[in-house]
Amino acid sequence: FKKGLESAGFMVHSLNLGTLAKAEVPEDANALIIAGPHSDLLSPEIDAIQRYLGRGGSVLSALDPRVSAPAYKAWLAKAGVALGENIVIDLNPFNQIFGGSPVAPVIRDFDASNPITKDMRSQQGQVVFPQTRTVGLGTLPEGATGTVLAHSLPTAFGWAGTGNAAPNKPGPNDKRGPLDLAVAIEAPLKAFGGEDVPDKKARLVVLGTAQIMANQLVVVFNNQDLLV
Repeated sequence: FKKGLESAGFMVHSLNLGTLAKAEVPEDANALIIAGPHSDLLSPEIDAIQRYLGRGGSVLSALDPRVSAPAYKAWLAKAGVALGENIVIDLNPFNQIFGGSPVAPVIRDFDASNPITKDMRSQQGQVVFPQTRTVGLGTLPEGATGTVLAHSLPTAFGWAGTGNAAPNKPGPNDKRGPLDLAVAIEAPLKAFGGEDVPDKKARLVVLGTAQIMANQLVVVFNNQDLLV
């Protein structure tokens, strides 16, 4: 993923907000990628992300299922993101034909209007979302707009159970497909505590899987294209 970004003209650096004297995203950062935290973010880290968006920043967040991050999830909810407490299962034989698995559904349904996914839609691209949760739109901040970027096939369901043995059919509490899997939100700076600047927007994109960024999976189908 890092090499893909560099090929697109970006310089990529790691950022550990917890080691800085004051947690702050650099002023010259075009985007901030939060790639699969394994634990909750601390208040200074969340505040730094909030300030960055309030300056007109762009954030890509990927949060795997079953990660305990109550403070970060609450912040995402305020931003208009509805995270599902589930794992997406798709038993469609199409997955097996293309080398996927029930917990790594192949995705072909993308939004045709958003700049992130319009080419994926027009070129009939395919992406694998490995071990993903559902991600939809909740209550958006005032003045914000939201787009669901990708949907599962209708055969998928959001498994809300526990354990590691994936079921072979949905349970009574499992949400049925097609399921929302990724969202993009564009909001005025004041939604994140910034000053109201009419020609600047804060942008937030959220995925339900960070494993899509891993070396062995980013090269599958059009995964790299979507991420970059």
